[in-house]
Amino acid sequence: TARLRIVNASRDLPRVSVYLGALPVATALRPGDYQQSPQKVPAGDGALRVVPTGDESAPALLEAPVSLPAGTAHVIVLAGRAGNFRLIVASEDTSPLPAATARLRVVHALPDAGTLSVQDAQRTIISDLAYGAVSDAITLDEKGHDLTLLAADAPLAEFGFYGMARYAYTVV
Repeated sequence: TARLRIVNASRDLPRVSVYLGALPVATALRPGDYQQSPQKVPAGDGALRVVPTGDESAPALLEAPVSLPAGTAHVIVLAGRAGNFRLIVASEDTSPLPAATARLRVVHALPDAGTLSVQDAQRTIISDLAYGAVSDAITLDEKGHDLTLLAADAPLAEFGFYGMARYAYTVV
């Protein structure tokens, strides 16, 4: 098996259901919804299909091949604007972490933002992340962090991040 979480990061998608082959893996995801806990799915190569909830026989809004090797974990992000939707597949690093540290990855799912950077207390920790890209995993102390998201070097958002020890986080 593999582990999988789905995020609907497109404000242009309606409420959607997601299938891996014939297997339903998410239902009624509204824009901004995400699965907090990973679910077990069959490992291997397959197709992920996204359809409007309530009309599962309608043509797919998005369909793409995915590869989910056994024992791996992934976050799949539904992103983009109407007529130009895409899947962003982020493999999660589930290797053990040292005591008092957390792991952070960022997925760029904002089609109009240009490149993104992330600062921790005004120190750049992720830079030049293009739309559709997934950052390298970085290890941070478990304590709180004042993170700033920059789009083309202009502040886009600020948020407090407290990574619990030995947890891995994916921010979309």
